[in-house]
Amino acid sequence: MSNSSWGRQVDKNTLLGKKELGKVNQTNNLGDKSTSKPKTFRFEGGIVSATLRTIDPQLLAKQTEIHPLNPRNQDALNDVSVKSTLESIRRNGIDTDCLGIWSDDESKILVIEGSVRRYCAIQTAQAYPIWVLPANSATNKDIRRLIADASDKKPHSLRERGEAYWKEAQELSDNLNAMTNEQLSDLLDVGRETLRKALQAFKIDIRLLKVMPDYEGVPNAIYPKLAKIEKHLAKNDVNIDSFIQEVDSSHEVKTAKSEKSITDIQQCILSVMEHLAFKAKSKKKMDWQTNDLVKFDQKNKFARKSISASGENIRFEFGRINSELIDDIEELIKLRLSQ
Repeated sequence: MSNSSWGRQVDKNTLLGKKELGKVNQTNNLGDKSTSKPKTFRFEGGIVSATLRTIDPQLLAKQTEIHPLNPRNQDALNDVSVKSTLESIRRNGIDTDCLGIWSDDESKILVIEGSVRRYCAIQTAQAYPIWVLPANSATNKDIRRLIADASDKKPHSLRERGEAYWKEAQELSDNLNAMTNEQLSDLLDVGRETLRKALQAFKIDIRLLKVMPDYEGVPNAIYPKLAKIEKHLAKNDVNIDSFIQEVDSSHEVKTAKSEKSITDIQQCILSVMEHLAFKAKSKKKMDWQTNDLVKFDQKNKFARKSISASGENIRFEFGRINSELIDDIEELIKLRLSQ
């Protein structure tokens, strides 16, 4: 397929139907066929020109994909997480051009900047204006700079930024797991504390985030708390899926979801998570009742018997007991159980 058959190259104001007061009168009539002036970008390989195209909303999902370096988590895009942008585009259309690059085989446009607008254009049946760079005209470094320089968008979450840092580090080093945070910071030219927080957010089990509405829009302060919860769950052998089901079915969370704002719901879910996680830890400690069989004066010397909460399991523990005595005890147990 020739890229010349994709959309039309038009003047931006004609495309968007802009009026003097900056209002937008966007329709599916994509304007006339006049050619817009190319937009130029300065990349590592030199000056590159992009052309402005528009894509019909019915063809948008088929003719475009998200660029692999675009940090935006597409699974997190929904009518709730992009509510304000969705309502604006539904009323006014898209008045900020997006940016993409042709795939190597020129079969699709890969969206570098504008994935939220792409989602909203599909949902609201709006034309999608996008500046398109030629195939192979930009390096990964060029594309990352374009993403970092973009300012007219929903901010990337700390987790999304952590994932982007990690992917970049994978390109630059084959020995990431052996690198310290300081070495990674130097490798990526990112502040150590910023990198630490971003990677912590990225490495949190995504299931603990997905239970929240607009989980890529949670406050940054939530991530270290979730990391602590995850650590407690792992330490106490708590199944995460079962834990999330318990959180989601709690009365507090159900009530919050029906009555409160997204921010309040997120905080409610976090509170319930913390309560259940620490409750799980306390419960585990109380599962076994332990008593001394004999009390010794010698420090760290002990003989204990523990009984599970159900009474079905019993265990004996010994510390600093003579090995010959342990052998005798073991032999006695074997003898009695074999009778």
